[in-house]
Amino acid sequence: MSPQAVGPGEGSGPRVSVVVPVYNPGPHIEPCIASLLGQTLPGHDFEAIFVDDGSTDGTAARLDRLAADHSSRIRVIHIPPSGAPGRPRNVGLEAARGRYVQFLDADDALAPDALRRVVAMADRNSSDVVVEKFASASIQRSQRLFERSLERATFAGLPGLADSSLGPAKLYRRAFLRQHGIVFPEGWRLMEDQYVALHAYLRARVISVLADHACYYFLRRDDGGHLTTEAIDPPRHFQNLGRIFDLVEAETRPGPLRDRIIRRLLRVELLARVGDTNYADLSAETRASMFDAARTFLLERIGQQDVRGLDAISRVRCALLREDRPEGLLALAVQLGDLEGTAVLTSAHWRAGVFVVSAFGGLTFSDRQRPLTVTADGGRASLDAALADEPLGRSVDVTREMRALRVDLVTRERRTFLEWNVWAHVGAVVRHRWRPMSRAGRSPARQTAVPVRTSVRAYLDPSRIGGGTTPIASGAWDLLIRISVLGITRFAPLRVAAGPGEQVTCRPALLGDPPRIVVPILGQAGSRLEVDATAAAVADSLDMPTARLLADGDHLAIMLPMAAGPAAGSARVGIAIKSSDGEWILGAILRPWYGHVVLEARVSGLDGLDRGLHPVQLSLRVNDGEIQLGPGRLDGPFRLRMDGLTRLSRAEQVRIRLDWLEAAVRTRSERIGDRARNALLVLGRRIRDRGWI
Repeated sequence: MSPQAVGPGEGSGPRVSVVVPVYNPGPHIEPCIASLLGQTLPGHDFEAIFVDDGSTDGTAARLDRLAADHSSRIRVIHIPPSGAPGRPRNVGLEAARGRYVQFLDADDALAPDALRRVVAMADRNSSDVVVEKFASASIQRSQRLFERSLERATFAGLPGLADSSLGPAKLYRRAFLRQHGIVFPEGWRLMEDQYVALHAYLRARVISVLADHACYYFLRRDDGGHLTTEAIDPPRHFQNLGRIFDLVEAETRPGPLRDRIIRRLLRVELLARVGDTNYADLSAETRASMFDAARTFLLERIGQQDVRGLDAISRVRCALLREDRPEGLLALAVQLGDLEGTAVLTSAHWRAGVFVVSAFGGLTFSDRQRPLTVTADGGRASLDAALADEPLGRSVDVTREMRALRVDLVTRERRTFLEWNVWAHVGAVVRHRWRPMSRAGRSPARQTAVPVRTSVRAYLDPSRIGGGTTPIASGAWDLLIRISVLGITRFAPLRVAAGPGEQVTCRPALLGDPPRIVVPILGQAGSRLEVDATAAAVADSLDMPTARLLADGDHLAIMLPMAAGPAAGSARVGIAIKSSDGEWILGAILRPWYGHVVLEARVSGLDGLDRGLHPVQLSLRVNDGEIQLGPGRLDGPFRLRMDGLTRLSRAEQVRIRLDWLEAAVRTRSERIGDRARNALLVLGRRIRDRGWI
C-alpha cells in the first residue's frame, strides 16, 4: 500500500519542515498541534508533516480535519503500521520541502518561538545541525551542554555533544542529510534518534548549540506512557547497539573522540540497563535475559582499554559482567537505588541583584542511615565498601576521581520542568587531609572512612539566566543541588536544616526593567524562587516591622524590607487608604534605592475629606492583591503620617550607601575569583578527558 498524502501539493519550499511521526497518541497530540499552530515563524515559512503510522484511535481523522483547516502549512501522510518511529520519520523526511527539517514527537511540543530562533541560528552560521535546549518532564536528560550558546562548533571541538541528549531536539539541514544518506534505522523501538544524531555529528562541518532559550518540551503524559519507559527486548536492543558501534568505528579514527562516544554508549545503553534503579524491579527472568545479553555484548565488543576512562561505578559493573556475577550486579543496583542526594542551605541573601546561596551537599544511604564514604588509606582513596567490596569482593581506587566531584545549583520550573544550570563554586570535596604514604620503618597509615561532602556557593542572577542573556520566566522555580561523582549523579532539594535556630530567611527583591518581584521561599521541604510573585507571597515574605520611614506628610517615602537589583526599574503601584470616611487610592511607585526598595507617593486627591486627624489603614496594591503597610493618620486631605515606623536617620542613610558600594565590589571580586578557580578545574577535567595526562 503506497503512502496516501492529504494536504497541499508541491510548490515553493518553506524554510523548515517539521516531521511528526504519529501512532495512537489520543488527546496527547493536542499540545503538539497547538505548539505548531502557535509558532511565531510566519506560516508560509514552515510546514508540518504528520505521518500517521496506522493509528486506530481516531487520530487519523483528527489529522485529516487539521490538514483541511490549515492546508497552507499542514500535511498528513497515512502509511500502514510499521511498529516503530523510524519508518514514519523517513517518509516525512522524503516528503519534506523545507531547507531545514525539525523532528518532533507527537506527545511533545515546541516553544512558540522555537522555529524562528533555530532557523535564524542555522541561517547565520550555515549550520548542518542546530542542537536545541529542551525541558524534560518525562525522564531526566543531561542539560550540561546548554551552559552557553555556540554559533559554530564541530564534534571534535565539542566532544561534550556525545554526553548530551541524542534525542529529537535538533534542526537538520535537509540537503546535508540527503548528501550523506543519513536516515533513521527502521524497526528500532529505541536509539534510532541516537543513530541519526551521531551520524550527523560525525559528518557535520558546522554544529550550532542554542542554549539561551528552551525550544523543545518533552511532555509528561498523564497515562504514564512514553516510548523510553517501555520494556525492551534485550537481544534486539544490543544488536541495534552493535550497529551504532559499527557506525562510530567506521566514521572515526582511534583516539579521544571515539573513546568518548564509546564510553557514553557503554554507560547509557549497556551498563545503565543492568544497573539503574529499575533493574532490581525487573522479573527474575527478564533480569537474567538482560544480564546475559549485556555480558555477551561486553565480551564481544569492549576491550579492556575501553573501560579505562570510565567512572568507578561503571568499572564495577563491567567487572561484575565479565566475571559472570549477576547477584553482585543486583546487589549494586539495590545499593545505588538507596543512595540519595542531600543539600542543606546555610545562608541566602541578595547582593547587587544576585541571589547568593551557600550550602553543604553530600550523598547518603537512606536505609543504612549513613553518608557515602571513601576509605582514606595513606595517600589513596577507595570506593565505599557497599558499592565495591560487598558486590565485587575487592576495593576500587578512586583517588583521581575524588578531585573531579562536580556540584551545580539547578533551578527548575515546576510547570514545564525547564532547567537552568547555575554556575557554582565547589569547596573542599571531602573534609580530610590525606595522610602521607607509609614508608619503611613506619607503621602503616590508618584507614579512615571519610564522608563525601562538599560546600557550595552559587550566584543566581534572575535577570541574566541561561548563559547570561535571558531573564528568568515567571513561575515557581525549585532550587536543587546536583552532585556528580564516581559515576553517581543525584539531585537534592535545597533544604533548611530542621534544628532550632537553623531558620534561613531572605527578603523579596525588585529586579529588572520592566521590574519584577522575586520572592525566595526557603524551607525544610525545599526552597524555590517565586518570579512575578503574587501579593500573598510578597506579604508573607515581608517583615513590615523592619520597614523604615524616610519621609511623610505631603510626600510619603518608606524603605521596605526588600532588595533591589542595580538595574531595576520603577514599578507603578497603588496605596489604598481606608478609614471610616471612605477609601482612596494614591498613585505610587516602587523604586530601587542603593540596594533597597522605596515606596513613594504624593499625598493628593483625597476629595471629600474634612480637615483634622483621621485614623487610617494603609495597604500596598501590587500584582492583583494587597499587602498591609500598617496604621497611619491623615491630617486633612494633604498630609499623611505613618504610625509605628522608625524614621531612618541621615547617618544610617550614609551607611546604606557605603554598604551598597562595598557589596557590589565584593560580589564582583568573589565571582571573578571563583570563576578563575573553576576554570582551572574545568581545564584539568578536559586535559584528563582527552588523555593528555
